[in-house]
Amino acid sequence: MSEDSSVSLKRTKNARQVNRATDIQTADDLSYYLERRRKNNEASKMSRAARKQKFGDMDSRCAEYERVNVELRLKISTLETVTANLKNGLIHSFQRKGGV
Repeated sequence: MSEDSSVSLKRTKNARQVNRATDIQTADDLSYYLERRRKNNEASKMSRAARKQKFGDMDSRCAEYERVNVELRLKISTLETVTANLKNGLIHSFQRKGGV
């Protein structure tokens, strides 16, 4: 076993034991713990930013969908009115010609 691998093995053993600040016993433990905390803080910050972006995007899409929904409801109303007018016109046309 080379010196590098024994140091790595030792660090791995220490890494498993240093889970909380109260577990720190050596300077290596402290530096390892602080590095893990720094990485975790960065990951947490990125995760929060991604979540904030995701919800912001969802809010934007929701507003867009609501706007489109209003337009579609207006279009439905217009088409229903046109359909009713055409239906009434057709009925009056048949009645004038003596169809019904």
